[in-house]
Amino acid sequence: MKNIIPFQVLAFLFILCSGTSWGITPEEILSQHLKALGGKENLLKIKTIYLQGKIKASGLEGEVVTYSELPDKSHQDIDFKIMQMSSGTDGKTYWSKDQNKKVRELGAVEKSSAWTKNYFAGYLYFFPEKYARELNYLGEGKDSLGEYHVLEIKPEGGESRKLFIHKDNFLLNRFTQKTVMGEATTYLSDYREIDGIKIPFLSQTTTGNPQYVNEIILTDVKFNQEVDPSIFNMPVEKVEDFTFSNPEKKTTVPFELINNHIYIEVLINGLHPGTFILDTGGGATIIDLNYAKKIGLEIKGKLEAKGVGGSVDAGLTELQSLQLGELAMSNQKITSIDLSFLNTSEGKEVRGILGYDFLSRFVFEIDYQNSRITFYQPDIFKYSGTGESLEIELYNKIPSAKATIDGEYKGLFILDTGSGKSLDLNSPFVEEYKLLQKYPEAIEGFGCAGAGGEAKFLQARIKSIQLGSFLINEPICGLSVGTEKGVFKNEQTQGVIGAGILKRFKVIFDYEGKKIILEKNDSFYVRDEMDKSGLEFILKEGKYLVDKVYDNTSAKKASIEPGEEIISINDEPASKYTLNQLRDLFTGKDGTIIKLQLKKIDKLREVSFKLKSLI
Repeated sequence: MKNIIPFQVLAFLFILCSGTSWGITPEEILSQHLKALGGKENLLKIKTIYLQGKIKASGLEGEVVTYSELPDKSHQDIDFKIMQMSSGTDGKTYWSKDQNKKVRELGAVEKSSAWTKNYFAGYLYFFPEKYARELNYLGEGKDSLGEYHVLEIKPEGGESRKLFIHKDNFLLNRFTQKTVMGEATTYLSDYREIDGIKIPFLSQTTTGNPQYVNEIILTDVKFNQEVDPSIFNMPVEKVEDFTFSNPEKKTTVPFELINNHIYIEVLINGLHPGTFILDTGGGATIIDLNYAKKIGLEIKGKLEAKGVGGSVDAGLTELQSLQLGELAMSNQKITSIDLSFLNTSEGKEVRGILGYDFLSRFVFEIDYQNSRITFYQPDIFKYSGTGESLEIELYNKIPSAKATIDGEYKGLFILDTGSGKSLDLNSPFVEEYKLLQKYPEAIEGFGCAGAGGEAKFLQARIKSIQLGSFLINEPICGLSVGTEKGVFKNEQTQGVIGAGILKRFKVIFDYEGKKIILEKNDSFYVRDEMDKSGLEFILKEGKYLVDKVYDNTSAKKASIEPGEEIISINDEPASKYTLNQLRDLFTGKDGTIIKLQLKKIDKLREVSFKLKSLI
């Protein structure tokens, strides 16, 4: 389990030194660590582990129970009363059951993380002759509570952890590990001896966000208790939380494509209509916090929701029903987040996001060319077209597929209908292949806004991206350059394929079948374009406002400034345009003359400039 909390007790400064203190080797440090825990003889006696404890997680309190059979089997149940979750492995298949009782097998990347957790929880790093690992000494650490040896251990088939072992007692004080959002640090304390082994009864973790709290306090630890082996198997459990009101077991609904985002009309609890974005990049279904309160939904907890620019506050709520077309879902526990930031950037009121909790139940076909989506009950879907089927992996509940950049750089890429862009590459991938050096003409700006803020990019027109056998030439690509936390710092995936690419196809997503099917449509060969003015603007309180002006662009040369209101465009009132239409206008042909009437502090002025491709 990932414990994500802020830890405010320590304000420490690490001093990492080259070489080991007193000439001690990494293996000798581990030998002392093993002795401090209780010795190899006592560890070898452990066959099963039972842990029970209390968990406090961001405003929620509950119980956690873990069963382990060494070396590689585990099962964990978490009960927050408002929701229950489980996860486990029989040593081969890793699985999870979410708050809506949906069971799924973890993909390769998630399996690596889960194996890493079991590897360290079972003390397997003491037995390299059986469980291969890489071991490195990183130096010494120091804080207000003492001094530490810092080791890095990476199990074969797993992910590396940094271990901070106290120099006085050789117990593990904390460990750090990379996550989707950056680096998480878990603090261990209150060691107690159980059957000759010292166990930390308190664990706390931080990702650097002081407002999110998670704490596990163990209340019971038992070794070598008899465990039913079937508990580790992936549950065979079919979720029946949706119905079709027609015998065909499918429904087709229209959608509106705005800024490359799919907008669908949804009915909440049979009474409240609202527009939701269909977002395969959403690991959860979300309802806007303000809208949820307005229609009388109860919000519980204060959770950490991960997004493009970092983290935001989130709560939990329950919907009696969620309906679109002839399809209805019932009794859904979903996330509630303030989505008001989307209203200004999208120019349309957004009531929620249809993510994994909804999409995972169906096979769904997105027909971008005809602006419609068909949802199928999975067992009735049969494909008879000429499209190409590609394997996908559900990474953190998000479909991802292998692709190749510029004919040579391979990776795993999130397939995100919620991204209006064509392609964004994560900063570790950009750095590894020196893509900023390869594309020195990349321009500043036009980043990616989402939950938690905005991620920073340079934009370039790269050579190509290949998805299956489909080669798309010269797409516009965001090269992540941000050093802050966010999904684009992730090393486990290499980037995001957005709707700018996906809308060139009819796309069929099959989460249970772990595949997508792609059929080219009439837009496949259309050249990828972006804004040619250098302006970013938003719709706020019914006014179009200049939000950003980028250097070395037509808008900058015309001395347009952030904060100015756009009154008219080419002698027509700005109110005639939707935000989407306005953005389309600014991606027109090179040489197109744009005349704007602008207002700032009651002063009107006119400017003119020509559109010019920026990349």
